[in-house]
Amino acid sequence: MRPSFDILVVDDNASNLLAIEAALAGLGLNLVTAQSGADALRWLLERDFALILLDIEMPSMDGYE
Repeated sequence: MRPSFDILVVDDNASNLLAIEAALAGLGLNLVTAQSGADALRWLLERDFALILLDIEMPSMDGYE
């Protein structure tokens, strides 16, 4: 049994989220998606992630913040 990892994917573009999910499908990863920096911060208060894939150009809160 392979270990399962939680990955947070953050992008304000739904098409990008879908493409990333499709690319990583079948790898046994637990993908969680967020469409804003605020949503991502809420997820981070609830659980830990092994990796965060983050769009750096988003409205209101970018990836640098």
